[in-house]
Amino acid sequence: MIQYWEAWKVNSGSAFTTYKNIAPYDDQFIGGPKGNKVSASARFYEGLALPSSFIPNNRATWAGVLPATNVNPRLPTLDATPPVNRTWIVP
Repeated sequence: MIQYWEAWKVNSGSAFTTYKNIAPYDDQFIGGPKGNKVSASARFYEGLALPSSFIPNNRATWAGVLPATNVNPRLPTLDATPPVNRTWIVP
């Protein structure tokens, strides 16, 4: 199992992330070996500054162009939305 954290930027007032052109759905998991089950949890953080461990195209993750880290960033959750949990099967 690989565990990592990735970041999606959303401009104020936008219905989409700034990565909308990556795939037909900007939150679609398309990385990793075919058939793998992927579990994810997402939160929204207003005005969050990412720690320096978040690196775009981080080869230690499946996040592609997204800033990502495989080191738990221990982000504060007091100002974050409740988590949204999803599961995908890699196509």
